[in-house]
Amino acid sequence: MAELRCAGLVKSYGTHPVLESVDLLVPAGTLTAILGASGSGKTTLLRAIAGFVRLEGGRIEIGGSPVADSGVHLPPERRGVGYVTQEGALYPHLKVADNVGFGLSRADRKAGRRTAEVLELVGLGNGFGDRPVHQLSGGEQRRVALARALAPRPRLLLLDEPFSALDASLRTETRKAVLEALAAESVTALLVTHDQAEALSMGDQVGVLRDGRLVQHDQPSTLYSAPADLALAGFLGDAVVLPGMVSAGLARCVL
Repeated sequence: MAELRCAGLVKSYGTHPVLESVDLLVPAGTLTAILGASGSGKTTLLRAIAGFVRLEGGRIEIGGSPVADSGVHLPPERRGVGYVTQEGALYPHLKVADNVGFGLSRADRKAGRRTAEVLELVGLGNGFGDRPVHQLSGGEQRRVALARALAPRPRLLLLDEPFSALDASLRTETRKAVLEALAAESVTALLVTHDQAEALSMGDQVGVLRDGRLVQHDQPSTLYSAPADLALAGFLGDAVVLPGMVSAGLARCVL
């Protein structure tokens, strides 16, 4: 487990800024959820942390070591980061166990202990390893993708809207399995989502990304009860807005 620290991250595509001076701290062993609408920069943030995207400015540290900085761009395979995509991206020609063990050393794959361990961890024991991928439900495929990311014991796990294609009941069940697996492995994790309930219920901390800027980063209860601005209040849930005047720290309105 390792702390993630991002400072002043900047990224543009052509003339369009995607990340603008993003500062983020994810304490070791915790899960931070990044909430934002489509196009807010969530996936670009994850891809920059993973090393798939080269930044134009800023610094990323994992476990106190810089992986991206001025003149520094550590390749993804040297960052110790696990990545779970929206689609799961399982290999259709491989069975479940072979998918999970793909990133392990040859000796670990042959022994099979770590593969069985992480499958059990995500609630897929009793022969799941021998199943073809196409025989799995959507929720089971998401769990296999999580097990594959956890198998090499990453320092940091990145989750890119991993529950978005699941129905409501399956989403709740899969979220619970993910949280239990992360707690059991004591993994530092960063989840991005556009689902407010998902972010507020899963994250130890929640950050809201809007137009490439992190407008607030706080505990879920603080974020919900004391949003930074009116737009954020409306984004987090139904809001009743009353006109008022503020004087000496007191807001006066019709109530």
